[in-house]
Order: sequence, then C-alpha cells, then structure tokens
Amino acid sequence: MSGSIYPLIFLYYNNKIKFMKTNYKKITLILSLLTIIFSVSYLLNLKLEKLVSLDQMQIQDNSISDKWVLYNDDKYNFSLDYPAGLDVKEEKVVVGESQDLLSYSLNFSLSDDGYNFMRVSIFKKTAYSSPDDWLKSENKNLSEKYSGDMLGVKQVIEKTIQIDGLDAIVTFAHSDDEVDEISKHERKVVFIKDGNLYVISTRSISDSDHEKVWNSFHFLSSF
Repeated sequence: MSGSIYPLIFLYYNNKIKFMKTNYKKITLILSLLTIIFSVSYLLNLKLEKLVSLDQMQIQDNSISDKWVLYNDDKYNFSLDYPAGLDVKEEKVVVGESQDLLSYSLNFSLSDDGYNFMRVSIFKKTAYSSPDDWLKSENKNLSEKYSGDMLGVKQVIEKTIQIDGLDAIVTFAHSDDEVDEISKHERKVVFIKDGNLYVISTRSISDSDHEKVWNSFHFLSSF
C-alpha cells in the first residue's frame, strides 16, 4: 500500500506546484498592471499640477498693473521701478551669530494672496568676493536642503549683465528632476557693491518684466 501512496503524493505536490506557478504569474501580472496604472496616474496628476501652477501664475501676472512706478530706498540709497499697487514690506534676517551679517529684504507682492513679484535682498559686509562665490555657496546650500527631494537642484548662470555699471550674473533654477512652473519663471540677479551682496529676485512669465526691473535699478549714492 505504501508503494501506491508515493505516486499520489507526487501527483499532489506536482499539481500544487503548477497551481502556485500559475497563480504567481497571475499575481505578477496584476502587480505589473497596478504599477503601470499608478505610474500613469502619477504622471497625469503631476502634469495637471504643473498646468494649474502655470495657470495660477498667469492669473497673478494679469493681476499686476501695467503701470510702473519709481521706488526710492532712502536707507540703502537705491531706486528701481515696480508695478503700481504692490505691497512693499521690509524684512530683516540675521545670517549667523554676528549682527554684521544682517540680511535686509524688500518684498514686492500682491496684497490679496502674498504672491511675490520681486524681492531685493542685501547681505551686509559679505565675505563673497564675487557673484560666482555666492553661486557656489547657494548651490551647496540647495544641495543640502533638497537632498532626496529634488534631484540635482541648483542655480545656473543664464547670462551676465550690467546693473548700474556693475558686473552681475543672472541665474535660474535647474534640476535633473522636474522644477515647478513658478521656479522656471524666476530669475535672480546677483552683484556686489562696497562689500555688500545684492540679490534681486523677480518672478514673471514675461521676460520684459525682469528686464524692466534690472534696467531701472540705480544707486543714489554710496553708503
């Protein structure tokens, strides 16, 4: 009787193995399909978010007045043009422990949603000897800040220009991964005067808006 059991046992396990193989293939196929569906859904959602961000930015740009007015900063002795109707607010931030490393920021934004059209930042008595030094430090900070979130994010030089006779670099955000639509339309102009580092950040779909700000910036006197 024992001899007749072995074929039955073999047949049982053989059928079980075939059943497991068949179900394994089905499970693998189902998981593959779910992965494809999830990936497509994620990409479509990402694309939709970008379209929404760009659409919001276009609405915000349309909310900005075509009339530009002159802003004079008596404290830091410079002037520039900006769209009428924007709120202008001053902000101070201590960079490091020394009070000599005060950062002074001037924000130009829409009053209803806080959308920043422009920011002028001044880093007093900076250790940077050139805009390129700032760029290296900025990219190092970005690498540490976005490690694992945005692959390879950094500021890249688009071109060099003159700001009131001073050499300046124009930078924009670049990433090995995707950069959000708002960042794609943001430009930073960086230059140094009298040991102080200036960063003018502008955000607009229109290239002419960036250039209006850059061309209008002038120092009233040294400080």
